[in-house]
Amino acid sequence: IERREHEYQTTDGDALSKVIISKYSDGEKTCYQEYWNGKEWLKNAPPSNERTLYRAFYLSMLQSAPQAQKERAIIYVVEGEKDVETLENLGQLATCNPMGAIKWNQPQYSELLRGLNVVILPDNDTKGREHGKQVFQALQGIAASVKIVNLWELMPSLPEKGDVTDYIELGGDIAAIIAKVESTPIEE
Repeated sequence: IERREHEYQTTDGDALSKVIISKYSDGEKTCYQEYWNGKEWLKNAPPSNERTLYRAFYLSMLQSAPQAQKERAIIYVVEGEKDVETLENLGQLATCNPMGAIKWNQPQYSELLRGLNVVILPDNDTKGREHGKQVFQALQGIAASVKIVNLWELMPSLPEKGDVTDYIELGGDIAAIIAKVESTPIEE
């Protein structure tokens, strides 16, 4: 069994929720959430008005940084917490929303990216592409810029459902992603 826990924090850095993922040798996967009520962890997702992005505390700190620092920063939006951590291990800033693809449905998600430069890295499947479009549309007029970079264009052999973690594990290079970001025009 491979077990991962990813803790979400409030914009103040306090515990909010956890996502617990277990992968079994037969390929099955379970995923559930726990919510911190101030005293104990409860098996449930937080109320929708309290949900926030993964790494919200860091995004909140970046929001209060000097303008020049905000203009230089790029925030990658990916589909899962593991992908956020993959990018962080490569020195990049990243986030995702809770509960996976096509769930960018809280105004507070977009607000955390107000005035920032955002690059969406969708997963290589229909849901991933739909999620990328949903985030792209939600950030119009909010983020300073929004770009979508399709990893399968950099790595045509990226498997179906492949994400940025798969891309890196299969020999993809963060420098190639950065170069693609720099050469991709900002779309309306």
